[in-house]
Amino acid sequence: MTDLADILAVAGEAARAGGRVAVEGAADVKYLSWKGPRDAVVGRALDAQDAVIQVIRASFPEYAILKEEGPDDEEMPVDADPLWIVDPICGSTNYLMHDPHYAVGVAYREAGYWQVGAVYEAARDQLYTGVRGGHAELNGQLIRTEQFGDGTEAIERAVVGVDWPGSDEARSDMSLVINVLASQVLGLRSFGSPALGVCAVAAGHLHGYVTMGLKLWDLAPASVILQAAGGIVTDGLGAAWMHSADGSCIASNATIHGRLITSFGPLNALRRLKSGPPATG
Repeated sequence: MTDLADILAVAGEAARAGGRVAVEGAADVKYLSWKGPRDAVVGRALDAQDAVIQVIRASFPEYAILKEEGPDDEEMPVDADPLWIVDPICGSTNYLMHDPHYAVGVAYREAGYWQVGAVYEAARDQLYTGVRGGHAELNGQLIRTEQFGDGTEAIERAVVGVDWPGSDEARSDMSLVINVLASQVLGLRSFGSPALGVCAVAAGHLHGYVTMGLKLWDLAPASVILQAAGGIVTDGLGAAWMHSADGSCIASNATIHGRLITSFGPLNALRRLKSGPPATG
């Protein structure tokens, strides 16, 4: 096992390097292309990604790196181990609109587990870090999830983050989930950056966060941080988020996790209805 203290130091340095590039270019942002519905590639994302990779390569030149931005035909080393993963700007629409709620994400996987995560909210100079089996920090200070009550009281007083996925179908699905949540929780908040939404749960600024349509790089860095802070992250069925068919994510302080899973109940029931009865022998 690689020394995780060294990995953590490089992850933090790399995230900060990418963040500096993003901040420097924030005043003159242009989009380069569209990857999909409502999913822009901003010009500075490639520069920020290069800055992150340069720092990683300086210390770990042989390790595979899975990056969000690249040629469509580029092979992605998703099964490599060890593996670094880079999200140069999580919250690209916010960045495009000069909204400071965006972040650079870096994560490291070894022995089949995400071991280290770093999320840098560059505009506010806020660095979230976490180590599997260790602890989570915000700018060097320990952070923990916010626990408030249990059972019905916990969900009724919960503030939950939500974000809208890009495709029309996924947005229709997400609306069913949000309708359930709106009738159960104290308040809903939208971040526009999944990494920052999950980190807000880790720091106790939210009790939960729910969205759909995520990719590996959107969630891997923040998932390590949340779990190190005492939280839980799964997909909309309560299963491992990495194998989610719809990119769904439920991140929570653990106390309300079961109730957040039930918010997907109507959607999951509708999907079963559409798929028809199971085949019989």
